Amino acid sequence: MPLEEHSTDDTPSVHAPKGLPVSSDATPHRRLRLHRDFPSAYLPDKRDLIVYVPPGYGRHPDRTYPVLYINDGQNLFDPRTSFIPGQTWEVREHADEAIRAGEVEPLIIVGIYNTPVRLAEYTHERDWQRGGGDADKYGLTLTREILPFIATQYRVQTDRDSTGLGGSSLGGLVTLYLGLRSNSASWPYSHPASGGTTRASSATSTSAHRKSGTGRACGSTSATKKAAAPCRMWRP
Repeated sequence: MPLEEHSTDDTPSVHAPKGLPVSSDATPHRRLRLHRDFPSAYLPDKRDLIVYVPPGYGRHPDRTYPVLYINDGQNLFDPRTSFIPGQTWEVREHADEAIRAGEVEPLIIVGIYNTPVRLAEYTHERDWQRGGGDADKYGLTLTREILPFIATQYRVQTDRDSTGLGGSSLGGLVTLYLGLRSNSASWPYSHPASGGTTRASSATSTSAHRKSGTGRACGSTSATKKAAAPCRMWRP
């Protein structure tokens, strides 16, 4: 199923590839498109991207859509790739139902598969036992490579109010971290959608001081709010 042609986003892309093979045959539904082996200049591992387009996408070639990026993308749609075999988050089914009921605006959803180094990419501080600490590089991969690539392939709205990031567990932690960091003056992200809506479900956010017995939970589920007090979040 070919993608509809449309104009590209004028945001400069730092390292986004000009194109990747896309397939709907390798997915469990015709409105899911799989882009395999997305490369990054910031992280060594390639990752797959799976994209959901809403009902009516092909019938309305002039319409643009808000976009939601979700970490751990292999869990969203395909029971063959999910962490628990045969069980997905049923994101397509719930999105279709909510759109047809008029509960949400039609949107595009991009699942970003994790890699064998998920712990490193989804945590922002390195722990002396478990490692980690590459969340900033993951953020650069997202904003400087994945977002511009999606904007060249799909009719997405590219302003920050129309761009969201979500995740669960460690995927929720990195969502929370990037949402908070994107509002910092020192944050290196250049994409105008940086710092849009964030949704973190059951985010793993335990203090790095946990091993000393002084651990505490911290953080916020909104990119527009700051943590109540300085703390170091870390995987339990």
